[in-house]
Amino acid sequence: MTTTNLPDLANQVLIKTTVLAPGETATAEDLKLAKQKLAAVHESLRAHELLRWTEKDVPAFAQEPYVIMAAFLAAPEFGKPADGAAWLFGLAQIEGGIQVRKSQDPVYSESF
Repeated sequence: MTTTNLPDLANQVLIKTTVLAPGETATAEDLKLAKQKLAAVHESLRAHELLRWTEKDVPAFAQEPYVIMAAFLAAPEFGKPADGAAWLFGLAQIEGGIQVRKSQDPVYSESF
């Protein structure tokens, strides 16, 4: 499974909010804000007891939901509309990914 470091997703947050076009270079200020929003998403997931990873090893299935949720948080600060459905979608994707991973764990039986 491919993992990534949470701050490495900052450019994707800026692209998702349409602040940055693919191939453009982000300003240090914009990157800082995107990283703060990614950290806020991480802390929210921790509060909901949904974390099974650290900021240094975000699994592939959670990367796009992180970007979507962080873009939702960042949008108003860039004068963009924020769609609450984006947050709920991201949360549902992470919850679903966690359930799939649990269902793939081996089940041990006991004989009586």
